[in-house]
Amino acid sequence: MEKLITLNRQMKKGLSEHRRAEARWESLLEKAFLMEDILVSRQSKEKKIRSTFWIEKTGPINEMVEVIRKKKNEILKISNVFIKLVWYWHVKIKKIVFMVLSVFFGIFSLIVILSEVTLFLQVDLSVFGNLIRVCQGFVETEVKKLI
Repeated sequence: MEKLITLNRQMKKGLSEHRRAEARWESLLEKAFLMEDILVSRQSKEKKIRSTFWIEKTGPINEMVEVIRKKKNEILKISNVFIKLVWYWHVKIKKIVFMVLSVFFGIFSLIVILSEVTLFLQVDLSVFGNLIRVCQGFVETEVKKLI
Protein backbone atom coordinates (compact mmCIF):
# COMPACT_ATOMS: atom_id res chain seq x y z
CA MET A 1 0.00 0.00 0.00
CA GLU A 2 2.89 2.38 0.77
CA LYS A 3 4.26 1.89 -2.72
CA LEU A 4 0.93 2.92 -4.23
CA ILE A 5 0.83 6.05 -2.08
CA THR A 6 4.36 7.09 -3.05
CA LEU A 7 3.64 6.26 -6.69
CA ASN A 8 0.50 8.43 -6.56
CA ARG A 9 2.48 11.34 -5.05
CA GLN A 10 5.19 11.00 -7.67
CA MET A 11 2.59 10.92 -10.43
CA LYS A 12 0.87 14.05 -9.12
CA LYS A 13 4.21 15.84 -8.82
CA GLY A 14 5.28 14.73 -12.30
CA LEU A 15 1.95 15.81 -13.79
CA SER A 16 2.14 19.26 -12.21
CA GLU A 17 5.75 19.68 -13.41
CA HIS A 18 4.68 18.60 -16.91
CA ARG A 19 1.84 21.15 -16.97
CA ARG A 20 4.16 23.89 -15.70
CA ALA A 21 6.78 23.07 -18.33
CA GLU A 22 4.12 22.97 -21.06
CA ALA A 23 2.75 26.39 -20.06
CA ARG A 24 6.25 27.83 -19.99
CA TRP A 25 6.99 26.33 -23.41
CA GLU A 26 3.86 27.91 -24.90
CA SER A 27 4.74 31.27 -23.36
CA LEU A 28 8.28 31.12 -24.75
CA LEU A 29 6.95 30.15 -28.19
CA GLU A 30 4.60 33.15 -28.21
CA LYS A 31 7.47 35.46 -27.25
CA ALA A 32 9.72 33.95 -29.93
CA PHE A 33 7.08 34.32 -32.64
CA LEU A 34 6.39 37.90 -31.57
CA MET A 35 10.11 38.72 -31.68
CA GLU A 36 10.30 37.16 -35.14
CA ASP A 37 7.34 39.27 -36.29
CA ILE A 38 8.99 42.40 -34.88
CA LEU A 39 12.23 41.58 -36.72
CA VAL A 40 10.34 41.02 -39.96
CA SER A 41 8.37 44.26 -39.56
CA ARG A 42 11.52 46.35 -39.03
CA GLN A 43 11.72 46.92 -42.76
CA SER A 44 7.99 47.60 -43.05
CA LYS A 45 7.15 50.80 -44.88
CA GLU A 46 3.73 51.04 -43.23
CA LYS A 47 5.33 50.91 -39.75
CA LYS A 48 3.01 48.26 -38.35
CA ILE A 49 3.75 45.00 -36.61
CA ARG A 50 1.89 42.25 -38.40
CA SER A 51 1.56 39.30 -36.06
CA THR A 52 -0.79 36.36 -35.78
CA PHE A 53 0.33 35.79 -32.20
CA TRP A 54 -0.14 39.35 -30.97
CA ILE A 55 -1.78 39.23 -27.56
CA GLU A 56 -4.75 41.57 -27.36
CA LYS A 57 -4.24 44.03 -24.53
CA THR A 58 -6.80 44.48 -21.79
CA GLY A 59 -7.49 47.35 -19.48
CA PRO A 60 -8.05 51.06 -19.87
CA ILE A 61 -5.60 51.52 -22.74
CA ASN A 62 -7.31 48.82 -24.81
CA GLU A 63 -10.72 50.34 -24.06
CA MET A 64 -9.42 53.72 -25.23
CA VAL A 65 -8.09 52.18 -28.45
CA GLU A 66 -11.39 50.39 -29.09
CA VAL A 67 -13.35 53.61 -28.56
CA ILE A 68 -11.00 55.37 -30.94
CA ARG A 69 -11.45 52.66 -33.58
CA LYS A 70 -15.22 53.00 -33.41
CA LYS A 71 -15.17 56.75 -34.08
CA LYS A 72 -14.94 58.49 -37.43
CA ASN A 73 -11.96 58.86 -39.76
CA GLU A 74 -10.30 61.65 -37.78
CA ILE A 75 -10.04 59.51 -34.70
CA LEU A 76 -8.92 56.51 -36.77
CA LYS A 77 -5.82 58.55 -37.59
CA ILE A 78 -5.09 58.67 -33.85
CA SER A 79 -5.43 54.87 -33.72
CA ASN A 80 -2.93 54.60 -36.58
CA VAL A 81 -0.60 56.88 -34.64
CA PHE A 82 -0.91 54.53 -31.65
CA ILE A 83 -0.09 51.53 -33.86
CA LYS A 84 2.93 53.36 -35.29
CA LEU A 85 3.98 54.34 -31.76
CA VAL A 86 3.97 50.67 -30.78
CA TRP A 87 6.09 49.90 -33.85
CA TYR A 88 8.55 52.67 -32.99
CA TRP A 89 8.74 51.42 -29.41
CA HIS A 90 9.55 47.84 -30.38
CA VAL A 91 11.86 48.65 -33.30
CA LYS A 92 13.68 51.84 -32.34
CA ILE A 93 13.08 53.21 -28.84
CA LYS A 94 13.04 50.10 -26.61
CA LYS A 95 16.67 49.18 -27.30
CA ILE A 96 17.92 52.70 -26.57
CA VAL A 97 15.85 53.05 -23.38
CA PHE A 98 17.11 49.71 -22.06
CA MET A 99 20.73 50.62 -22.81
CA VAL A 100 20.42 53.99 -21.07
CA LEU A 101 18.74 52.36 -18.05
CA SER A 102 21.40 49.66 -17.86
CA VAL A 103 24.20 52.27 -17.85
CA PHE A 104 22.35 54.35 -15.24
CA PHE A 105 21.75 51.41 -12.92
CA GLY A 106 25.30 50.12 -13.48
CA ILE A 107 26.74 53.48 -12.37
CA PHE A 108 24.31 53.58 -9.45
CA SER A 109 25.42 50.06 -8.41
CA LEU A 110 29.07 51.12 -8.52
CA ILE A 111 28.27 54.14 -6.33
CA VAL A 112 26.52 51.87 -3.81
CA ILE A 113 29.48 49.45 -3.79
CA LEU A 114 31.91 52.35 -3.34
CA SER A 115 29.81 53.64 -0.43
CA GLU A 116 29.75 50.21 1.19
CA VAL A 117 33.50 49.68 0.77
CA THR A 118 34.42 53.06 2.22
CA LEU A 119 31.86 52.88 5.04
CA PHE A 120 34.35 52.26 7.87
CA LEU A 121 37.39 53.96 6.35
CA GLN A 122 38.59 57.41 7.22
CA VAL A 123 38.62 58.29 3.52
CA ASP A 124 35.52 60.26 2.56
CA LEU A 125 34.60 58.81 -0.84
CA SER A 126 30.97 57.94 -0.13
CA VAL A 127 28.64 59.83 -2.43
CA PHE A 128 25.63 59.09 -0.25
CA GLY A 129 27.48 60.06 2.93
CA ASN A 130 28.42 63.41 1.43
CA LEU A 131 24.86 63.93 0.26
CA ILE A 132 23.45 63.33 3.74
CA ARG A 133 26.20 65.36 5.40
CA VAL A 134 25.23 68.44 3.35
CA CYS A 135 21.61 68.28 4.59
CA GLN A 136 20.40 71.12 6.79
CA GLY A 137 17.38 69.76 8.60
CA PHE A 138 15.70 66.55 9.67
CA VAL A 139 13.09 66.51 6.88
CA GLU A 140 15.67 67.16 4.16
CA THR A 141 17.85 64.35 5.52
CA GLU A 142 14.94 61.92 5.55
CA VAL A 143 13.93 62.82 1.99
CA LYS A 144 17.47 62.35 0.70
CA LYS A 145 17.70 59.00 2.49
CA LEU A 146 14.59 57.86 0.65
CA ILE A 147 16.07 58.88 -2.67
